[in-house]
Amino acid sequence: YYHQNRHDQFPTEETMREAIRQANEAIYDVNQKNASSGSGRMGTTLVMILVENTKVAIAHVGDSRLYQVTRKAGLKQVTVDHEVGQREIQRGVEPGIAYSRPDAYQLTQALGPRNEEFVNPDVQFFEVNEDTLFLLCSDGLSDNELVEKYWQTYLAPLISSRANIERGVQELIDLANAHNGHDNITAVLVRLKVRPDMRQQRLW
Repeated sequence: YYHQNRHDQFPTEETMREAIRQANEAIYDVNQKNASSGSGRMGTTLVMILVENTKVAIAHVGDSRLYQVTRKAGLKQVTVDHEVGQREIQRGVEPGIAYSRPDAYQLTQALGPRNEEFVNPDVQFFEVNEDTLFLLCSDGLSDNELVEKYWQTYLAPLISSRANIERGVQELIDLANAHNGHDNITAVLVRLKVRPDMRQQRLW
């Protein structure tokens, strides 16, 4: 859908939302066709990034995350998990109380289990002004604050174009398997090199 409707322009929020809506519909229709119910219904989380020159668009549904790493600012978690604990915090509940609930880590939305009325992706647009590394990952990697604990060792060096980013991804996955091996692990790294004049950047 996105490629068919881009028209050589950077995507709008509407375009991104519609693409995600269609992805949800495709999974939801299979669930309905198979008469799946409860935990038998297929579902997935989503985190995505689109880059054009220094412009960045991201969207997510669920608890898959996007982190941004720069030399000046360090590590930043850009997305906010769609889970009960975060929902309660946004309602004004103290974090300690919000995450003491037994359902604190239950997803408030995902792709596939329910129709489009229950899917409301977060979409963000921003620009980068320095060399940047983006990490997109599932909770199998981000659980137990693994990224926050180890980013200086495993992510910060990858900002350099001399670093092997494919090896870096594998080392992250190995780290997650050693510490978090309870869940599926997915990781994608995107490295942006911004030229001094801010008009061009290279993407690996």
